[in-house]
Order: sequence, then structure tokens, then C-alpha cells
Amino acid sequence: MIRLLFKKIRNFFSTEVPADIAACEFECRDLDCPNQVFENCSRRLQTAEELKNLSATDPTKNSVDGN
Repeated sequence: MIRLLFKKIRNFFSTEVPADIAACEFECRDLDCPNQVFENCSRRLQTAEELKNLSATDPTKNSVDGN
């Protein structure tokens, strides 16, 4: 019962970050990018590709949750 409560609290405060924007959330200094810059960002695209490759080898790693 207590584990379930802690799990719900943890899930409330920690949200999963989709692989395609993980670099933006964790590695980028810019706070906001125009759509054209975002779409062509080499750092974002490279990180997304690496995370997709990782998730292909380990299905439990399909997103980044900061834990």
C-alpha cells in the first residue's frame, strides 16, 4: 500500500521526456527555439537517434524520465 502511494507521488513529480526532445530538456542552453531551428537542430536529432537505438536494444528504455 505504501509502495503504491510512493509510486504515485513519484510519477506525479517525475514526467517522462520523449526521446526527440531529451537533448533540449537536459543539454541545451537555449530556452526557446523557433520551429525552423528546432527541426534542424543537430544536437536534438543526434540525441534522439541515440535514444532510439538504445530503446531498440532495451525496450524498457523508450524515454527519458530523469531518474
